[in-house]
Parts: sequence; C-alpha cells; structure tokens
Amino acid sequence: MKVEPAGALVGHIAVPGDKSISHRGVLIGALCEGETRVRGFGRSGDTQSTVDAVRTLGVEVDDLAEDELVVRGVGLRGLKDGNVYCGNAGTLMRLLAGILAGQQIPENGKPLTGAVWYQDDNGTVQPRVTTFPSVSGMAPECQLLSCQVLRPDESGDITALLAALQYIADLNRGGRDLVVHGVNISVGHPFDPSWFATGLTPVCREVDNLVRSGVVVVVAAGNTGYGYAGDRENQLMRVGFEMTINDPGNAALAITVGSTSSSPHSTGVSYFSSKGPTGDGRMKPDIVAPGERVISAAAGALAVKAKSVSPDATYIENSGTSMAAPHVSGAAAAFLSVHREFIGQPDAVAKALVSTATDLGRARTFQGAGLVDAMRAIQSV
Repeated sequence: MKVEPAGALVGHIAVPGDKSISHRGVLIGALCEGETRVRGFGRSGDTQSTVDAVRTLGVEVDDLAEDELVVRGVGLRGLKDGNVYCGNAGTLMRLLAGILAGQQIPENGKPLTGAVWYQDDNGTVQPRVTTFPSVSGMAPECQLLSCQVLRPDESGDITALLAALQYIADLNRGGRDLVVHGVNISVGHPFDPSWFATGLTPVCREVDNLVRSGVVVVVAAGNTGYGYAGDRENQLMRVGFEMTINDPGNAALAITVGSTSSSPHSTGVSYFSSKGPTGDGRMKPDIVAPGERVISAAAGALAVKAKSVSPDATYIENSGTSMAAPHVSGAAAAFLSVHREFIGQPDAVAKALVSTATDLGRARTFQGAGLVDAMRAIQSV
C-alpha cells in the first residue's frame, strides 16, 4: 500500500469520552453551584452508576444526548441523604467516599441554626439567625473526651486545669498505654513573671510532661495582645502589646496558637491575639489559625445567648484564640487519622504542622511560622 501526501486533511474526528474524567465531571458538577455542562461524556455502566448516585443524593442530571448532559449542582454541602448503589464502579466508590466523608446530613433534613451578629448602617450591632445544611469536623471519626475545667459562670482556676491534665496522664498510664492522643486547651490566664520563671509554672510543667509522655498539646495563645497604655499626662491610648503569651501557652513543648481573621492574607494576625516572644525570650506563638467570628457549637452561657436569638440555634459566633486553637487541634487529629504511625510522637506532629504553615509575611512574634495548612501537613510525609 502506498500513501500519497495530501494538501490538507478535512473532516471531523471525535474520540470516545474518557471514563475516568466522566466520573469526575459529574461529581464535581454535583458539588458546584449552578449548571455544569459535560460534553464528550463516556457513557458506560460505571459512569451511569455515577449519574444515578448523584441523583440519589439530590442532584438533578439532564441527559441531552448520549455523550452530553447537564448537572445542576447543589453546592459543596448541599447533598441529601440517600442509599447509594455504586454497582461495579470502583472509581465512583473511592471518589464518593471522600466526598461523603465531608458531609454531615442534618437529622430529618432540618437545617442547622446559628446565632451571629452584624453592624447595621447606623452602627448598631444586631443579632441575626443563619442556617446551613450541614457541618463536618476535620477528623469526623475522632472520639472526643471533654474535661470540664470552668465553673458555670465561665470562671476557673489553675487547680481544675492541673487536675484535668493529670487525669489524662493517668488515663494514659503515664504514656505506657496511650488512649488520649491529643489535648486542646482553650483556656488560660495572663502570665506574671514575678510568680515563676516563664514556662516553668506548674501548669506549663504539666503540659510539657504530658507532651513528653506522647500527647500532642495545643494551647490558645491568649487574647491580651491589645489594650491601653498611658502617656506622661496619664492620657490613655489603645496600643498593641508584645510579650503577652498567656499560660499555659508559654510551655516550651505546647503548640501555641494565635488568631487570624477569615482573610488572613489581607488582614494578618488578629489585633487581640497575644504576641511573643515569651518572657524568657523564646519565640511564640508557634502557628496561627482563624479565630475571628467563628461559628461553633454553643454550650453553657453561649447556648443561652444563642437561644435568645432563636430557639432553634445550637451554634453561635465567637472570636478569640480559643476558637483558633481547635483548628490546629483538628488538623493534628486529621494528621494522626491518616498517619497513625505518628501516634505517640507529638514532636513529629508539631514539626509537620509548623513546617508546612503558610507564611503570612508578618513578624515572627505575631504569626509564628504562619497559617496552619492541614492538607499540606498530611501530604508532607
């Protein structure tokens, strides 16, 4: 056979749609808001299982042609409850499991309600009800142990916190049988160096001992980074303060967490977030995370406040490094959920979180290593 060269090739060539990309096109479209048009859809039994699965989860899919369809997405958290059959589609089962792990379908389809506050055009702060279809934790399968260290009026003392830390040490038999892998401490108090050397107070020593026994301990830096100072004429002015890390955030082995807003690259570190260095010159905080206007579960006095806005409210907006620290605790829990071989190695977990943080370009005494990045930490090993 002899093939002669031609002056031009004229015509239309179409290759069959790729099955792997077809799966992903439908699933991503389901999580988007609005319409996604998929052309060149590779129709097969497996890809049809993907279409059927998202339809079961409340997503409308219109078949326009054999190789073209429209997916009407419901948003990242908009999937509904349903019994999904994956057929023989292994790719669907792997991808959908990851998507559903990030969903928390509310009971009976009832949306979750939270109380937030905003400032109106007249400068008056007003309460407002917000609803959302679902909430998911960063490590959904993690089991939580709650130790109450505050009184009903939200006051407390060091004795209760020491008792809680010692209780955890006893549960872990001093590190010989770890059943509690991490501790989040979102309470603290301003440190007075006339009492003890920095980082050597009883509560700091107890935190360091717990870390040495194999427990990751995450501590809020405190909210004393901003206040008032007087000039020579005793006129008060609002200023930011350094060297204001609270105890037990001064503990050398704790992961001490400062606060940012939800837009950290533009606004940096929260004005109230306690700043380093420590009283003895060590660099703290270690890392920062979102701590402004965070919507979280309402409990105690905050639950009463939320109910005053709406009887259905079970979540409430709050700010502080106490809201930032749980972000890092969640990242640590997610890291240990994936890399279970690091359980009992808090130094390695801290290194993974700190070394992969995103530099915000702020002073080290403000931001530590930067903004926590859970995914980067998990992928770093």
